[in-house]
Amino acid sequence: MNKPKDYITTTDDPQKRKTVLDLIKKATQERVYPVGRLDRNTSGVLLITNDGELAQKLTHPSNQVRKIYAVTLNKPLEKGDFDRILKG
Repeated sequence: MNKPKDYITTTDDPQKRKTVLDLIKKATQERVYPVGRLDRNTSGVLLITNDGELAQKLTHPSNQVRKIYAVTLNKPLEKGDFDRILKG
């Protein structure tokens, strides 16, 4: 799915914020899981699966699944920003 801004990537939120599963609740009766996370203010492609084991394999750090992200910014990246990204 293409996750819009202002939705969180979780299956349940105690704070009752909008989740990505709210967007697809009428699409299927099956239990589905988002694979990975995108920040609330980030939009982009998010894999949704009904295979919980696959979701776990792809997201759990112990499996060391390599991820590649393509990012588009709404302003030029400055050196200070880049330095903060490198520091995590």
